[in-house]
Order: sequence, then C-alpha cells, then structure tokens
Amino acid sequence: MPLFEEKLISPFAIRFTQEHIRTTFRDGRAVEQTVTEIETQPGKCDVDLILKAPFPHIEIIRWTSADGDHWFSFDNRRLYCLQRAAAAHWPRRVACVVEVPYAADRSSWWRKCDTSVAGGSVSLRHSSMQPAVSSWDWRDAIQEQTGTTMTVAFFYAAGLANQAVLDDDAKASIDDLTNPSDHGILSRCTPCPQAVMTELQNRAEESNTACTDPNESDQDTQDKTPRHEPAAANASVSKEDMIRDSMKCTLNGWWEGEKGEAYNLVSDDALAWTCSRAGIAGKKKFTVRYDPESNLIWWGTSWKYYMDPSDACGQPEQIVWYAGGDMKKSRPKFRWYRWSEQSAPLSGPKNARIANTSYSYSGGKQGYRSWWGGS
Repeated sequence: MPLFEEKLISPFAIRFTQEHIRTTFRDGRAVEQTVTEIETQPGKCDVDLILKAPFPHIEIIRWTSADGDHWFSFDNRRLYCLQRAAAAHWPRRVACVVEVPYAADRSSWWRKCDTSVAGGSVSLRHSSMQPAVSSWDWRDAIQEQTGTTMTVAFFYAAGLANQAVLDDDAKASIDDLTNPSDHGILSRCTPCPQAVMTELQNRAEESNTACTDPNESDQDTQDKTPRHEPAAANASVSKEDMIRDSMKCTLNGWWEGEKGEAYNLVSDDALAWTCSRAGIAGKKKFTVRYDPESNLIWWGTSWKYYMDPSDACGQPEQIVWYAGGDMKKSRPKFRWYRWSEQSAPLSGPKNARIANTSYSYSGGKQGYRSWWGGS
C-alpha cells in the first residue's frame, strides 16, 4: 500500500511553515534559477495549466493555524518556486501535483513551524545570520504585475482563478482534492509501463473471447464461456501478475553504477531478483525484492535501500536508490544507468576490467538531475 496519495492543488492554496528560506538549495543551486526551469502542460475543465517542476513533488498536510484549517508544506523552497511559476501565468488557473500522506507524525510539526503570518508569505536570505534580501507574498506579486488597468475579460478570469484558490483551500481531506489522472497524469503509484499493460490486456481479451463450438452438447456449452461474457475465472490477470511482468520488463538486465561497477538483475517467478555485482568492489550477489505493502523495491534483507518502481517506469534508463529512512526521497544515495545492448559487459572473469573501462549507455548520466537535495 502506498504511503501517500498524489493530488492536484493550486500552489497558492498551500502555505509556508517557515518565516524565512535560503536563496539556494543544499547543493548550492539558486532557487531563482529553478523557477525558470519549471514547465507547464495543459489541464482540463477547471485547471488551465499544470506545473512540471524539475524536482520531486512537495508534500502537503492539513493543519490548524491561527486563522483556521489550511494546507501547509515543509518543503518551503520548492513551494516558493511553484508559487513564483504560477504567478507568472496569472490569471490562468494553475495547479501542481503534490503528495498527501495517509498518516503523519503530528508531534513534531509545531517545532518545524516558525511562521508568524500563518504561512501567507516568506522572506529570502542567503543564510540564517544575514538579513532578508527579498520577501514573497503571491497576492502582492499578482497585484504588482497586473497594475490597476484591467480589461473585462482579465477581471473575469482573475475572479475564476481566485475562486479556484479558495476552493482548494477549503478542501478539508485527501478525497476532496483533484486526482491527477483526471487530467491525464499517470500516478507514480501505477508502476506498469504502457507496453506491458497493453500486452496484458490483449492476453486477457484473447482468453475472454474464446468461441464455442456449435457441435458441442448443451452441457459442454454451459461449461464454456460464451464470446460475449467475460471469462473472469479462467483468464483473470491479477495485480501481482501485472506488477511482476512490468517490473521484469523494466529492471531485468545489465546496469552500471556511478563508480563503473556492473549489476545484473535476473528475476525469478516471484517478485524478487538476484542481483550480481562485478567491478571495482569485487563480485557479490544480493537479493532485491518487491514489497507490496510499501509499493517499493528493497535491496537486501535489512531494508537499507529502496527504489520506487514508478520512478523506473518514468525514467527506464536509470534506477535511483534511497536510504531506507528517507521516505520523502529528498537525497538519492546512488544511481544505476542501463547499459545499451552494444555495450553490455561480458560475463565471466572479464568483469574484473569493468572498473577501468568506459562504456556508453543509453540516456547518459548528464541527463538526470539530482541537485534538489532538500526542500
């Protein structure tokens, strides 16, 4: 079972939990530069645009502040980036994908929250010891960029946009928020590639449409499944079968680590893989197993590292591993990159030379970003 649910919400309906944020992320990347890298895609119905950010989705919680119940996020720098990007498209109704946990430890929330303005604004500074260099309140920013002269059409659109923010702010539970799938966005909780899904559906349809022989007896015909009725008992494809087939398609094969070592994943009949490592750290075998309760794939028996299978489906040329305690996936521990068929390492003793050999793999390391490293 997933630990959270993905939803769509206006970034203006989410409040900050900190009074100040730094102007850079943990790796030194400027927050302002990140704003320019946020893209958009069309929405549907009451959402005009959906933001596509180059960092993980922020996590939001429903919390009671001094002026009532609202949505808050501890990922304050990323929230600032999302609000800046949304403000640039005002008065279009903009939403972003967020993660809403099913259960959260509320005991430490008050210690993490230091806002004195109910999360409505935030100031930016280079460090905690330096004064603020600027402040941000999306309402002030919108008023400044629109000025005092507005057409009737603009005024009408702004009214709709403002009402959309109020509506999202008033939604009191996960179920009230909009599902990303309603706008054609595939949830990360659905780790099945489209090619595998299509194959499984075709397989089921072929079994479900078995035709009956007119020469059979009435009794035989009753035991068969007619063409127009589903053969659920005979040709049902279980969720476990779909996950197993999709993960085999995605993960099986050779991968290269960031230090030049090689990993070969071979699946068994269950949702588990034997991982053989060769290269600079020597040869060794590990067990990699899918856990249906967390909907994650874990390395070894000590639950030390995990990967999200839906990430691998979205970026099939790499596998990102996280520490077992980093359930927010804020800082990757290491990455694997898929070898192309032309450069797959040879089996046997030649694997010992892998660490000193340069291989070309599909996608390339430079094509993947790992800079966010924090809120």
